[in-house]
Amino acid sequence: AAHRVVIALAGDARDNADPVAARKALELFGVIKDRLDGRNTPGIAQIEAILAGDPAAIDPDAILTELDIAFAKRTRAYSAIADEDLAVPAGYKSAVEGHTYALLVAPGLAARVPATPIATFLGEWGAYPDLVRAGDDLEATHALSDRLVDAICAYQTALGVADCSPDA
Repeated sequence: AAHRVVIALAGDARDNADPVAARKALELFGVIKDRLDGRNTPGIAQIEAILAGDPAAIDPDAILTELDIAFAKRTRAYSAIADEDLAVPAGYKSAVEGHTYALLVAPGLAARVPATPIATFLGEWGAYPDLVRAGDDLEATHALSDRLVDAICAYQTALGVADCSPDA
C-alpha cells in the first residue's frame, strides 16, 4: 500500500505544487526505502532528492521506475526456489513474498513488456506458492519458475537493468 500511496502523493504534489503532499510522500517512502537497499541502492537517493525538491517538478514516473527496479529484483530473487526449499516453510514463505512483489510490478510489466500476458503472469505467480509448498512436482515447479524468471528478466531489461539479477 505504501508503494501506491507514495506515487499518488507524488502526483498530487506535482499537480498542485503542494509541498505538504511532497513531504508526506517523502515520509512514507521511509517505510519502504529499506526494500531498495541492496536492490536499487542508488534509487534511494534519487527518490529522496525528487521528493525533497520543487513539488511542481516531481516526476512520479521516475519514482515508480526506481521502485520497480528494486521490486523486480526482489521478485526475481523469489522466482527461483532451490530444490532444498521445496516442501519446507521457508520456501513457501519465499514464494508467497515473491507473489506479493509480483503484484507490485505487474502494472509496470504490463505497460513496458506488452508481449507478457499479465493475467498469465499473475495466475502463475498465484499457483507458484502451492507448487513450492507441495514440493512433489519438481518438473512443473522448475518449468513455472523458469517462466517467472523469464518474465521478470524481460521487465528488468525494459527498466534498463543490464543484467537480470536478484540484487544490485
